[in-house]
Amino acid sequence: YLFLYLSLSLSHHLFICQMVRVTTVRYDCTADQDEIVAACDIETAFTLTAREYLRLLNSKQETSEVLTEQAHTLLANSQTSFNANVKMLTQQFLEKLYFLKHGPLVSRMLQHRDDRDYLLHVLAIGDVDTVTHLVKPKLYNLVLPPAQGSGGTLSVVEYPPVTLALRSDRILLLDTYTDLFLWVGVLAQGRIDIQELLEQCHHVIRQLCHHRFPKPRISVIQDGTSMNRFVECYLMPIHNDPKDVQHTILPELKDLPDDSYGELMNRHRHLLGRSLHQWLSEVRLVVVSSLPK
Repeated sequence: YLFLYLSLSLSHHLFICQMVRVTTVRYDCTADQDEIVAACDIETAFTLTAREYLRLLNSKQETSEVLTEQAHTLLANSQTSFNANVKMLTQQFLEKLYFLKHGPLVSRMLQHRDDRDYLLHVLAIGDVDTVTHLVKPKLYNLVLPPAQGSGGTLSVVEYPPVTLALRSDRILLLDTYTDLFLWVGVLAQGRIDIQELLEQCHHVIRQLCHHRFPKPRISVIQDGTSMNRFVECYLMPIHNDPKDVQHTILPELKDLPDDSYGELMNRHRHLLGRSLHQWLSEVRLVVVSSLPK
């Protein structure tokens, strides 16, 4: 049997005392590749990586090389060929690392001491779902009733957190765990039943965060204002990707008329940054015969 031990520590300040939390995980697996893949827990591995990366960031150590090494290197037995399952696990892990490296969580850690202490505390005590949510925000489309003033109710559909989901006829909810941004498109603002719909939106918000402490901050962002940046900075810029990649991530784009698609692209062209597709194209896979000492 092969036993792999991961033991990472996270030091953080809680009120007036300093606490150190050490998390150790053991993976049991046989030498058979399929069983090794089945034994891997990507969520746990990513949680440990995120905690250690942000701990190093908080201690002001050089972290760019550390994360690059973790993201660009997969350690494996050179005598074992990579099958589809291994590649899929690698892809899943790299997607999470993309949001850790390129998302706004890191900038919050660097800018505000209060935010940094709070985030380190949540990372230390939070479960796998909480840590993943902090790194990769969730985006919900609050689907509006087709007929205005019909008294219909909203339906909630989770979307990938991407820029091209921001369409002017929608109300979207961006959930970053510590903040909730209710984004109201220009066309949605003009509906005669907008006040009733916003009340329903706040009911959805209360359901999402009733168990969180402290309660997340809630902001209402109107499309077309300078406040848009607070939503856009959390979203993956797939407007920089080829069309086929955009369609894979957000299939609804296939049905958009050319003029609507062009308008949607133009509103995001000013946003810089690499998309997941662009970042993955730079990732290299390194196969070694033994683990480094």
